[in-house]
Amino acid sequence: MILVGLRRYQLKRVYSSASLWEAREILALLQQQRIDATLLNENMASMPGVLPFNTSMTVDAEVWVLDSALADRCARLITEFQAAAAPQGPDSDATWHCAACREDSPTGFEWCWACGLGRPQN
Repeated sequence: MILVGLRRYQLKRVYSSASLWEAREILALLQQQRIDATLLNENMASMPGVLPFNTSMTVDAEVWVLDSALADRCARLITEFQAAAAPQGPDSDATWHCAACREDSPTGFEWCWACGLGRPQN
């Protein structure tokens, strides 16, 4: 519990990642929803060998919400955000073959990365 002014807060960790960038994205997501949150271990995140908190021997960046009653809402928001950011479909890692230059382009590309020919419609 922390005291800010005359208010007491029961902190709750809602996200942890070895990637400082990911933790900052989650913090921004929560702040956009007007949820008071803070980022801890920002200056030590991804530093190997400092404090062994996980198997890769790095310190994770952590997002903590100031009101523990909002933890469930935060978990839902984070899950929805990660699902929306994940590649969609069973062939999301697949490529398509360009008929003109015979190069492979990622499924998400509408145009061949090498020659600019449009992706064939199946």
